[in-house]
Amino acid sequence: MAIIIATMSPIASLAHADSDAKPEVSAASAVPAANRYIIGARKGNEMPDKAIPISASDGHPLRPASFSVPTTKILAIGHWTAKGTPDARAPILTTEMRETARLYLAGKVDQWYFKTDESGVVLVMNLIAPEEAHALLKQLPLGQAGMMEFQFVPLGPIKPLALLLNEKG
Repeated sequence: MAIIIATMSPIASLAHADSDAKPEVSAASAVPAANRYIIGARKGNEMPDKAIPISASDGHPLRPASFSVPTTKILAIGHWTAKGTPDARAPILTTEMRETARLYLAGKVDQWYFKTDESGVVLVMNLIAPEEAHALLKQLPLGQAGMMEFQFVPLGPIKPLALLLNEKG
């Protein structure tokens, strides 16, 4: 089985989706990004019957607007900075744990973990804005001391599951 990349204009792809016309099949690298479409997986010599536009920016299939989901949690991935040596952070950890427990009891932190490679922590936060998560974590003792920095990832419901259920979101 192979993934087929085809050349066609967006208007031609719409026509293709509703007709028996087959697009011209090309090597992906030879096709301008704006005109790339995944037309499906081929088994043997048969051609797939639907075309899906590919994003010009990242090469992945474009998502319909209905796939957008609300942010319901923030994943905060923390890592030690150069200042956060084991000796430097040891006297601060007790206070850090107390303050993090307060955020948990206030409902701001849902889950918290220490990374097994000892490079930092991961928190699942009950927030919808990365800016709010950053502001809260920056106020913790390790944040104030510049010993830990975070990457923030907005999370939401698995919206494509509605497609499997044949429900509109």
